[in-house]
Amino acid sequence: MTNRAASLGKAARPTPVGAMHVLLVDDEEPLIRHVRRILEHAGFVVHLARSARAGFDRALGGPLDVVLIDKSLPDLDGIELLRRMRRSDALGTVPIIMLSGRADETTVTTALGEGADDFVLKPFNARDLVARIEANVRLVRLRRAVTWREGELAQLKQSQKELRSLLKVVERVRDEERRMLAREVHDQLGQLLTAAKLEIRLLQKRLVEQAQSMPAERVVAALDTALATIDRATAAVQDISAQLRPPELEEAGLVAALRWQAADLQARTGIEFEVRHDPANYVEQPPAVAAELLRICQEAMTNVLRHARASRAVVQVVMRNACLLIRICDDGVSIPRARLHDPASLGLKGMRERGARIQASVHVYGRRGRGTMVAVRRRLAFV
Repeated sequence: MTNRAASLGKAARPTPVGAMHVLLVDDEEPLIRHVRRILEHAGFVVHLARSARAGFDRALGGPLDVVLIDKSLPDLDGIELLRRMRRSDALGTVPIIMLSGRADETTVTTALGEGADDFVLKPFNARDLVARIEANVRLVRLRRAVTWREGELAQLKQSQKELRSLLKVVERVRDEERRMLAREVHDQLGQLLTAAKLEIRLLQKRLVEQAQSMPAERVVAALDTALATIDRATAAVQDISAQLRPPELEEAGLVAALRWQAADLQARTGIEFEVRHDPANYVEQPPAVAAELLRICQEAMTNVLRHARASRAVVQVVMRNACLLIRICDDGVSIPRARLHDPASLGLKGMRERGARIQASVHVYGRRGRGTMVAVRRRLAFV
């Protein structure tokens, strides 16, 4: 026997917080008074509807924990009302108990087949009615809890899948950076050092063959050539180091590094790059954060060179609502929508991954007829 059922026959008590809401759809006044007295004594909140249409409208108005429907209604058969409720997305999972004075097998089977959770024959025992209501409500709540947990588990599995995918992207991006660095070292530094080595060996061979009778002027000229080659190798090392971590970033901060990067790209490509920012409204970022922001901007500017076919790009650094906002906008071809979340777009995923490491969001927008915009946002609360 439940607590509510045990309370039957006692004086009515105040409605408790979180009480169950019951909708009774019936047009027989004696039955309405009887059921209402039973349910209110048991602590339920009772709502009434004296026709099928009124019951359907009231049920849609929710919230309800259970609906009691009499089989015989003045405007519509109770089972037809049951069908309509079950076809409604809002009422599909609300427990529905049919009430009827007839208990033939066809009526009961039809009601249960149309989605009724229970069938109660009139006249009914008060405690039995309350127990059936509570049991059906508990059952539906358990089902909803299971469904919720299954949804949470599905979301967890999806998050784990996305995390694994992101880790793979991180590895690909890092591998691409390593390959880029290897190419730069091989193509520039390796070739220059090899040339210097060949020049010195050639000088050594000539000195040996000519029994050290080679004129000093020729020796000096050969050494000058080798030294010039080594100087170019040194310059190549400095250039590669600057690309990896510009000295301006260490000495003057993020905006100075962005200006250096923009000037370098403009000199090498002819595309106009402009950096805009208000020094009076700017907070310098910590070195590790500034480095990640710079790499995001470098990738965005590289994408302008590779894909946008632009003639001009603007890098805007502003402070807004306690956030650092960096926009890279070009006047070229708008990025196709399909590429925004394409797994093959490693550059875009790499930017988002770098942003996630410093609690910054990275969004890419294709602006029809106005090029592409990359927006990086980071709250100042994160350091």
